[in-house]
Order: sequence, then structure tokens, then C-alpha cells
Amino acid sequence: TIDQYDTRSFILYTGSNLGRSQSQNPGASTPDENLTETTFQYAGSSNGTFSENDNIIFYGKGSSGFDLNGTNVTFNQNLYFKNNIYYLLIPDDNNLRGKRVTEYQNTDNPNINLDYGVQYQHIENDFVNPFQSGLGWVEQSISTNNFLEKTLSVSNPVNNISPQLTIGFQGGTTDNKVRPAPFNKIAIRLNSQQNTILSNISWTGLNQRSVTFTLADGSLLNGSNSFYLTNNSTDSYSQPFFDNLTLSYGRKLNFTGDSFEFYTPIHSNSINFNMSSSISPMIWNISDTKTPTSLSVEQSGSNYSFKVSPIANVYDRLIVFDSANVTTITNLENLGRINFNTLRNSATQAEHIIIAPNEYLNVASKFISHRKNSIFASLEDIYDEF
Repeated sequence: TIDQYDTRSFILYTGSNLGRSQSQNPGASTPDENLTETTFQYAGSSNGTFSENDNIIFYGKGSSGFDLNGTNVTFNQNLYFKNNIYYLLIPDDNNLRGKRVTEYQNTDNPNINLDYGVQYQHIENDFVNPFQSGLGWVEQSISTNNFLEKTLSVSNPVNNISPQLTIGFQGGTTDNKVRPAPFNKIAIRLNSQQNTILSNISWTGLNQRSVTFTLADGSLLNGSNSFYLTNNSTDSYSQPFFDNLTLSYGRKLNFTGDSFEFYTPIHSNSINFNMSSSISPMIWNISDTKTPTSLSVEQSGSNYSFKVSPIANVYDRLIVFDSANVTTITNLENLGRINFNTLRNSATQAEHIIIAPNEYLNVASKFISHRKNSIFASLEDIYDEF
């Protein structure tokens, strides 16, 4: 039973890419390890004994999402998987110790006080592949003189930081034979088709185009904001596709119970953040998503403060949440003992490798016997080990 194990030995793993897809860059190396340990907070007894009311709280990174690299925040869209897997190892050796979230005690005395951070939002749905080729997935086409509305919910925008919008498109045509390279022109408006055009983007052909521009301070509403993308091309064959949209804006730090992430608006300086909240928040620094740290939070009535010290040329990434209101994982699966080096080893040698789902093993066994020196590599093992 679970009672025979020491909870301090529990170890949490996820894929070495932290859920993201492997790099598509030529010559990209395979990670040395297929799994990496990630820290978690164990809410329960500190002496290793188990109770049915104990909880494991960790920062789960999905297959797609924003990644932070220095001062660059970019959205990573995974075209191969829609979810990420975490493995909880309960070892037989009770002397092992898994990594836990630790509290970071910041002893700096910041002279910068902020009550806002930078938040990013993204829209990208891969519904169609117009040219039926590779990774060229987009969402929806916009025919001439028609528009597409994309809506985001914005929380407590501030004027300290001008919002920035990036929108990506893919050129398209209604008749590839008659007009293989149409003229495309998209007008972008905010919250009404009658409002002033924020930006125009025009190009000829079927290639990708994106536009990035700054919105005026105060232009975002607190709540729903709609971006209208109108095809104003004079070319009747024009039918470009909407691909993705990314919005960044300054968000006032007001916590009401629903978790949210934000980034520091500056680096190279210590910052004292002030936040209003009706409940006691938990704040983690998730700049290193596999090793988050808990921040010390000071309370004064309904106001809370915490300090961070981002290093030079690197923003910090933080998450605010209520430990009693986090996503609960219900689909736990007992995998028993797993071998993660069936294929990932240097001892296995073969002249022929048959790659297929496990269900084809029986069919492939005759071919393996015929060709000799052949192995069957199931897709399931490849996904697990690489």
C-alpha cells in the first residue's frame, strides 16, 4: 500500500522538452535524457507519512504556450501533441529525496515599486492545411470584402505600458490556376468596424506575412476586446488565412482567485510589487519552469507585496494562484514499472528499423524474421523515450 512509502522520496518527471516539440532546426541534437525532474510542493506531513488529504502542487507546462528566453517572450505552437505528460515516481528506496519547491528569501531593498506586470495572450487554432504540405497549418480564410473577428478577454489593463499586437497571416487564393499570386490586403480595427484602422498589411502571393504594431494607451477595454480583420483587397481572387494573434499589455495586479501569469516589465533591477487581493495569494517565480521558487509575501490588510530581482537582460516570469483553487488532475494512470531505454541505448544494433504503432507488431514480426537483423520500434516507445 501507499503507506509503506516515504512521501519525501516521491519524484516528478516530465519530458526533457517540457512538453514542447523537438526543434525543427537542421542538426538539432537529441536531448541527453528523455525525462527531466521538476520540483513540486508537497502539502502534507513533513515527516514522510501519507494522508488521503495530502496534495501535490506543481507548475504544469502544456504542449503549447509562451516560452521566455532572456527578454524575448514567444509562443511555441506544438503541431504534434495537444497535451503533456508528467510521471510521478514512487521509488522502492525510501532514502531517495525528490526535488521540492523552496521559498526564495529576497534580501534586496528595491527602490522601484510597481503595481502592474506584463501579460501575454495568444490565439492560434490549426484547423486547415491549405497547401497540404508539412507544417503549414492555419485557422480560417477571409474572402474579399469580408471580415474575421477575433476576441480576447483583457484583465485590468493599465496605461503604463503600451499594448503591442502581432498578427500572422498566410496568403490564399480562390483559384490557384487562374491567380496563383493574388494581391492581399488586410485592415485591422479594434472593437468596432467603424473605428479607425489600426494597421494595414498587404502582400502579393501565398507566403506568410505578419505585422507588429503598438496600440494607443487606454485603447484596451477591461474585459472583452475584439479585433476585426477585414479583407480590403481589390483582387477578387484574394482569400488569405488568419494564422495567429499575440497581444501583450500591462496588467494591474489585482487577484480575485483565478490564477494568472505575468512578466516583469523591466530587468537588471530589484522590484517591489504591490498587489490587491481579497484572499491570501501564493506567488511562484516560474522563470525556470521546471524549478519554480516560492516568493515570500507580506500582507497589509488587503494589500500584498513581494520582491523579485531579475538579472541583466532577463525578465522574470511569475504566477499568482490560490492553492485551494488550482487545476485538479483526475486521470491518473498507474503505469507500473516502465523501461525507458528499449530503444534509447547504444547496445541495440540493427540494419533495418520498422516504425509503426504497437498494434502492427504481429504483422511486422514475419518481416523482421525474413530480413534478419531488424527491430521493431513502436511509435509509443519512440514518444516515451525521445
